[in-house]
Amino acid sequence: MFMKLKDLHIMDCPKLPLVSAHNLPALEFIKVKSCDKLKYIFGQEVELGPLEDMKLYRDTLLTNRYKGYAYNCLVELLKFFQTHSVLDALGSSHSEFVGLLQDVRKFSFNKDWLVGVEKRALFSDLQFSRDAMQKLLDSKKEVTKEIEEMRLKIYFFNQYVEDIKHQLTSHEAVLASIIQQEEHYLETTAALSAPLGY
Repeated sequence: MFMKLKDLHIMDCPKLPLVSAHNLPALEFIKVKSCDKLKYIFGQEVELGPLEDMKLYRDTLLTNRYKGYAYNCLVELLKFFQTHSVLDALGSSHSEFVGLLQDVRKFSFNKDWLVGVEKRALFSDLQFSRDAMQKLLDSKKEVTKEIEEMRLKIYFFNQYVEDIKHQLTSHEAVLASIIQQEEHYLETTAALSAPLGY
């Protein structure tokens, strides 16, 4: 048993049928080339452990099994996306989600494509098309313009109200002066029309 072996390269082994991953608990990388009889690396029970990368060359029985297992892992991840919400993936089902994700990422799927699949699956309800986004931007622009026009109207209305207030104050002052003059006139008239008492 090789407890600390991390990288394993198997090349030109035409008769080798099996490599047991159970004897390689620290294995992180495996490269297999020209091993036409190789059928299993993991045995019957697949347990990838810390394996991070695997490269298989030539179309052998093993590469077909490897591809089959890789796509099975991808199918399991996509099923998870269909049956769980984002909150599940971040909460109660987080460990299951991380396990599925780690399994899929161990294979040679295009990383950008895989990230795109994850984002589309997890955030499908937040996706917008370009047209929908453009409509949002147009609506925002239109509403912003209307708000600015309303603010301008309020400004001019406030200016108008201030002008009216000044006019009102001025008219009230003129009226008060007229009333005062009227009272003075009435007092003077009353005094002049009163009989002189000698």
